[in-house]
Amino acid sequence: MSDEEAEKPSGGGSGDGGSVLKKWGPLAAIVLVAQVTVAWVLITTVFKDRAGGGEHAAEPILHETQVQEGGAKAEHTGALPEYYSPPLLKKIMANPAGTDASRVVMVAVELGLIRTNPNPDEEHAEGGGGHGSDKGNPAFEPMNPYVGKMKALIIEIISSRGIDELLDPEGKKELQEEIKKKLNAQIVSKVFVPDPEKEDQKLFEISEVIFSEFVIQ
Repeated sequence: MSDEEAEKPSGGGSGDGGSVLKKWGPLAAIVLVAQVTVAWVLITTVFKDRAGGGEHAAEPILHETQVQEGGAKAEHTGALPEYYSPPLLKKIMANPAGTDASRVVMVAVELGLIRTNPNPDEEHAEGGGGHGSDKGNPAFEPMNPYVGKMKALIIEIISSRGIDELLDPEGKKELQEEIKKKLNAQIVSKVFVPDPEKEDQKLFEISEVIFSEFVIQ
């Protein structure tokens, strides 16, 4: 009997361990589930904040692009030029450089003028101004006394070009660009001078030079 009684405590110890597991096991499981839930919430929140931060960071870039586009539109109002082509500019003759007056260039010039302070509420047409128009726009009348000077300046520029330059399409574009720049600088900018006492003035600048005729003989 003493041997059997000695073996009983070891069997009873095993039973006590099972009781502890049964008692504290559910609580441990609850704590584990709670920890997993908290970890999941934290991970979800962190990734959401990062994603939200990326979206917010993109907004200023989009806004900057819109501002740049708006600036571009502000510079280019989309207004079409009004053409100024007085009779004196419809027949211009010049001798190209290096030809000893043996060659002649005959051109007809139209100047596309655009308002530097257009009024969008005002009708575009005020009295004509299409290609080849003799009527013209009354707003261009201040330039009429300077047409002779314009013609002389155009002849001087054409005469500085050789035949090869005048025949080359790129050379012709450069010629038109130089005429535009010099006419703006020497005539148009001095004729249409802003008056500080007047508001909403309709000032102009040459936006393009067109050769409606261009003949080399």
